[in-house]
Amino acid sequence: MSPSDHIHDRCCGYAADEIAMNSRSTIPKFGSIGVLYALEEASRIPNVESQDLKSVFGRENWSASSNPKYDRDEILDAGLISRLSTVAHEIDSMTSILKHLTDTATELGRQYKGILNPVMSKLSKGISSLPDEVLAMVFESAVRAAGQEGVEQAKRLSHVSRRFRAIAISECNLWTNFRSSSSREELETLVSRSGSNTHIHIHIYIPISTSTLPFEDFLKICSPTSFRWNSMMIGDLSYNTNVRFDSTNSATRELERAMDSLMGHVSYFPALRELDIQSLHRHARRIPTPSMTTFIHSRYLSGSYTLFQKMQELLDFLASMTSLAHLELEFGNADNVALMQTLRQPASGLPSVKNFRLRLPNFVIDTQRQYLVGPFLEALQVPNLESFSVVIDFRDQGRTNEHRRQLLETLPQEVLPIQFSNPPSRLSSLTFEVTVTYDDPQKTPETPTVFNILIDRAPSVSTLTVSSRACIVLIRNSYAVIEENRPNEMIPVEMRRRPICLREIRFKDCEDMDIGNLQNAVQFLKKDGYWKALDRVIVSDCKLLEHKGVLLEELGENKIQYI
Repeated sequence: MSPSDHIHDRCCGYAADEIAMNSRSTIPKFGSIGVLYALEEASRIPNVESQDLKSVFGRENWSASSNPKYDRDEILDAGLISRLSTVAHEIDSMTSILKHLTDTATELGRQYKGILNPVMSKLSKGISSLPDEVLAMVFESAVRAAGQEGVEQAKRLSHVSRRFRAIAISECNLWTNFRSSSSREELETLVSRSGSNTHIHIHIYIPISTSTLPFEDFLKICSPTSFRWNSMMIGDLSYNTNVRFDSTNSATRELERAMDSLMGHVSYFPALRELDIQSLHRHARRIPTPSMTTFIHSRYLSGSYTLFQKMQELLDFLASMTSLAHLELEFGNADNVALMQTLRQPASGLPSVKNFRLRLPNFVIDTQRQYLVGPFLEALQVPNLESFSVVIDFRDQGRTNEHRRQLLETLPQEVLPIQFSNPPSRLSSLTFEVTVTYDDPQKTPETPTVFNILIDRAPSVSTLTVSSRACIVLIRNSYAVIEENRPNEMIPVEMRRRPICLREIRFKDCEDMDIGNLQNAVQFLKKDGYWKALDRVIVSDCKLLEHKGVLLEELGENKIQYI
């Protein structure tokens, strides 16, 4: 017997055994109707239709086959006649039962197919069976998902078929991404196809010298639509982290010249709601933005004498956006600069900002105390902030534990400024994403990097979300940390036990968190007096904690939930 025959026989045997087991359990309990139940159970066996049912139900598997073989020359006695008659009657009964089952199953199958066939017929035709209105919505979703490459997506859709082309060209929303890197012909086509009422999305690539079309020509073609500009992205739109927009390099000077040209052609943006811009200085004098609702800005900070002026200009520019609701800031090189003067708080502050995301990329763990992030956040003044996210990408150069400890003790205080702890704060949602990258992966520190979220500095927060990689994140009381690091320092009891509103902690995408790390986090929450007030701790997408449900329940006293 070949291996394949052997496997086939085993599979058939398993199926036959399972069917037999089901029949033995249902027939005595339910009588004749048990045959139907057993048949239904047999039909639910995985991949039963792919098995060789002819072999499974072959004669050798029937109990009737086990009767004595009859030799025609043999004399029939009463006992043999009785046994053969019994088996023949059983087979007639089987035939009758199977006929009724087959008739009913055929009728039911016909009814189900009558319902399904029209649906399956449409599905078999695929996307071409969809109405034009639905296809237009699908196209718009695909173009929107492509972001700044939406034009390329729209062109691809228009080249599929005549029908697709007719739909794509008629939908003005598909042709609203204007890029400075486009050719003259493409831009003129976009202006024509975008209609007269759609929102336009402008993408200005730096360096503009790489574009085939002179920037002045780009502005001449696009500026007549400026009253419809809804979003504008300016900078290195390839997101090349090696490009640094500081005050001295050519990229920034080119960016400045581009903005001068822009303002020479357009001075009013009534529909502008979103601005994503890299390292532009003297903001308020260039783009009047009272209608802006979203601002995304990345800047490489240099230690030049103009740093204070630039940060003050950024504050004033933000304050000029009286409708700003969503703010994202990224400060490169923030670990290597300091503000030696106190920033002036804008008189009006930023009362409209509800969501704020701060990113600190490539942040070197060093000994220097930081004097930029904290002072800037204090001066920002966002009294109605509801959601705050901090993304820190640490870079560990292999310094001693003492070097690392000094920074890791200071930075957690700076990213949660005092204004967050002053009532009446509306901050209810806090998110920390902390990662560590080692310059030499073979020389990781003796003790793991520990980052403390000082939750008492944001006492109004009810939901905290934590993501981490290659480090440990703990939720701590700031005064408890001070007592541990400087035991001789006296902390007033009322400060040590200040109440907070934290009710839910979410550990999400914590790549290196194991059950021991989680247990450690829980112990510190208990030590600092925060555990009892928590309603739940949710663990999701933490690969080292998968399938640890029982351990989590034991550890969390039923507060920890794994999703």
